[in-house]
Amino acid sequence: MIALLIGEDFLERMIEIGMNFNVGTKGNNLSGGQRQKLAIARTFLKSPRIMILDEATSALDNNSQKRIQSVLARYWKGKSTLIAVVHRLDIVKDYDRIAFLKAGKIVEMGTYDELMAKKGYFYELAYGHN
Repeated sequence: MIALLIGEDFLERMIEIGMNFNVGTKGNNLSGGQRQKLAIARTFLKSPRIMILDEATSALDNNSQKRIQSVLARYWKGKSTLIAVVHRLDIVKDYDRIAFLKAGKIVEMGTYDELMAKKGYFYELAYGHN
């Protein structure tokens, strides 16, 4: 698993500066993106059956976000349940089920393609229609 994380550049900065780097109290010597990558890497190392991610990649650049989505799709699809809160709709295209919440209630559920074909709330959010 460590090789996977290094290969996917999740820990590139940590490897560059060394494993003995002092991350500081609550990671205050790390950037927001580095903290997110480290938290995700720690989760991956535990191989949980259920992962709950709340804007887990919001501080990451697009390339890092794509790498994480790729690892989720290749190594966890079918092995873990992933519950993800996201605001970027492009990262949920390959998810098995998407639940669209409005005012704390699920108002639509389906695959990306199903929700786009329905042309409801999800579609409106994706295309900015009113």
